[in-house]
Amino acid sequence: MPDSGNTSHQATADTPPHEDSRRVRIPLFPVYRELRHLLRVWPGRSKAQVTGLHSTLAQLTGTPKNPVDWTDPASWIPAKLKGDARKLAHDIWTTSRGEVNPRHTGGHWLLTQKYELLVEGSDGSLALTDRGRDFIKHRLGESESFLDVQEGLVELLTIVADSGPAQIRGFEEAWAEFLERHSRSRAPSTIRDTLRRRLNNLLDRGLIERERAKYTVTDDGLSYLERAAPEPGPRQKIQKLAKEQEAAVRESLREYLLQMDPKGFEELVGRLLEEMNYQNVGVVGQSGDGGVDVVAEIQLGVTSVREVVQAKRHKRTIHTEGPGRPPGLPLPIQRCPRDHRRDFPFRERRGGGCVRPGCRADHPHRWRQAHRLVDRVRNRCAGAGDRGAGLRSGGIVVGGWWGRGV
Repeated sequence: MPDSGNTSHQATADTPPHEDSRRVRIPLFPVYRELRHLLRVWPGRSKAQVTGLHSTLAQLTGTPKNPVDWTDPASWIPAKLKGDARKLAHDIWTTSRGEVNPRHTGGHWLLTQKYELLVEGSDGSLALTDRGRDFIKHRLGESESFLDVQEGLVELLTIVADSGPAQIRGFEEAWAEFLERHSRSRAPSTIRDTLRRRLNNLLDRGLIERERAKYTVTDDGLSYLERAAPEPGPRQKIQKLAKEQEAAVRESLREYLLQMDPKGFEELVGRLLEEMNYQNVGVVGQSGDGGVDVVAEIQLGVTSVREVVQAKRHKRTIHTEGPGRPPGLPLPIQRCPRDHRRDFPFRERRGGGCVRPGCRADHPHRWRQAHRLVDRVRNRCAGAGDRGAGLRSGGIVVGGWWGRGV
């Protein structure tokens, strides 16, 4: 396997990048296991051979009536390719023992070029750099850690460790904030795709695990994070302090809300509804009120809708379905089976819930968009918040039509 004698292309892998130098560049981010296979095939070949295979495959688009089936390289390689392209594709497929589909190697190639895992030698053939050799030989080694830091995988592993277990959408906001500082990606679809591909990379390496569509960091991931994470810059230190302060404030608010007397708690809910632009808010809670604690009205389009709220607080986790549901807790109201869209065209804009007066399916969206009550109090104290959402906390919940503890 030839090596390059040009050391000017070989950046040091043991030099951690500065916070401001990190740049997420690779859109079709690959799995490292596949990249290692390719780094055993590409050296010794010319750059033109590799890019030529990519160009040839890109032209084989097929038609809507006769699409190209790329799922079986053993069939389409001899049928659709010839010459150097066929030989290279065949070598990729056989050397990787069927793990790397030659059709999907564009992201792998881009990564090797951006970070100089391969360079052109004096004879025009591709050769491994020191970084490339270290990447092949050492799993979670210096080169791999360098790529992880540069391409945001260490940051993503930190996000999963802080937020998991969670579904992929639970990481989107933090990942988007990171990309805003370290990439040019702004489109939501691009943000989701870069997130998904890097999660797949971490999953394949055993640094995170997935169960029932929820991701969580593994022990190996935590150990790797301790040594691979770069020294946090001023921005990261401030963000960490802010998160710690926010957590402390939320916990203090939660304890305060749990200790309030019932009447004061109901009055607080009423005040919050007023701040959320509800009208005619009245605190009803008393003996014989039928479970209604607060009543209020809100204007939805041309319709004024009356809502009744039951406020409850629970320290323990309350299950909303199944045998663990507390007695008397209503099941979530489903979408209205009747079509009132013609009479109420704003139905779709309000989240799909029927708003026809008297319909038992009124406002299921009000429950789905519920927020934690402690967050609502905190936001209102800071002058923030939104309109028309229910109120909920990790022990305190208030919802339209009914209330429940969580």
